[in-house]
Amino acid sequence: MLAVQGNKQIKIEEKDKAYYLTLGYDIADVDEKGNLTITENAPGKTVTYAKYKEALDKIVELENQIEALKNPKGK
Repeated sequence: MLAVQGNKQIKIEEKDKAYYLTLGYDIADVDEKGNLTITENAPGKTVTYAKYKEALDKIVELENQIEALKNPKGK
């Protein structure tokens, strides 16, 4: 289990989870491939990481659509 805040990742035990949440860290688990999955967000956050990531993915999708409209393949 990891406590994650920005670029910091601290390996913690279950008993320390509440302490790191109050400090503003998110709690994450690591899968076999080394990917982080946020399991619990810090209570002080206004936007969860999942919503933030969803917004970033949507922005990339829309930028790709704009480029496709600007540069039609037939021309």
